[in-house]
Amino acid sequence: MLLIGMLLLLALALLSFAALAFLGYLLLMVVLSVAAGTWTRPRVGWALAAVTIGLPLALIVGGAILTAG
Repeated sequence: MLLIGMLLLLALALLSFAALAFLGYLLLMVVLSVAAGTWTRPRVGWALAAVTIGLPLALIVGGAILTAG
């Protein structure tokens, strides 16, 4: 039972690391797009809002699924 719990914690930690890496990638792409002049200010705002709200929600749902499963 302890092994299953440890494996679930490891999976959640890896999921969190992957989500943070993906968030960093998306933020880098937003910065590069703004620097290239391809995005306007409102579009950047909506993209950042979607990323910063969507990733924590995905982590919470993913953690709940891993814990329930």
